Amino acid sequence: QRKDLARERGEADALRDRLHAKEREMQERIAQNKKEALAQIEAKHKQAERERLVHVQEVERQMRATQHAAQEEMRKAREEIEKRVVGLDLRSQEIDSRERDLTSHE
Repeated sequence: QRKDLARERGEADALRDRLHAKEREMQERIAQNKKEALAQIEAKHKQAERERLVHVQEVERQMRATQHAAQEEMRKAREEIEKRVVGLDLRSQEIDSRERDLTSHE
């Protein structure tokens, strides 16, 4: 009976050791899975941040291009207005000159 008891105790100890080993293995797997999941989440956050940054840079580039185009349009409009003003000034001088000529002939 003692031998049977000792054998059963040995089997029970072996089973307990295997159970503890299995529990440690499962805990290690869980810890590893958590690390991997956190790494994936962090990678996704970094990718999202990079994409957001690229989007912001593209919007800024478009804004600069729009601003440049608007400035170019304004420059052209100013040139056109200046040409018209110069033309009007010349016409006005021409009219004044003609009026003087007419009054001097009278």
